[in-house]
Amino acid sequence: MYPLLISAGSSIATTLIDKWAAAKDSKVAATTENFAAVLNKSTATSAETQIASLRQKLLDSPEVHTLLAGADPAKQPVLSLSADGTLTARAVDGRTTNVLLSQETAATARELATVTAANAASKAATSGQILPTTAATIAIR
Repeated sequence: MYPLLISAGSSIATTLIDKWAAAKDSKVAATTENFAAVLNKSTATSAETQIASLRQKLLDSPEVHTLLAGADPAKQPVLSLSADGTLTARAVDGRTTNVLLSQETAATARELATVTAANAASKAATSGQILPTTAATIAIR
């Protein structure tokens, strides 16, 4: 009886050791990437996502929605956002008016201006450019 148990035990142990060795050999080494490049890529993606979210929130605000709904569909105004978060609408004929925003929408506009400026500065710094502070244009759908 003992010889059978010893034979079965050694067979099971051999199988387990073979599987463990095969699993250890089959692991592929992880690719090494520059940490700074990966960090910049994830930060840029995060900033772009945040900018898109804030832009959509601003465009969906009641003030902007009312402005766009009241304008001629063929002649939509161009919205621009200054560095301090002031939103202006420029009509096709060249007239420019400030859009009055609620406190919540104004906070969103200021945050969008800040994130957009920081993202532009980050991109400029990586390419060695110096950017002037100008108004950012928000594209309408």
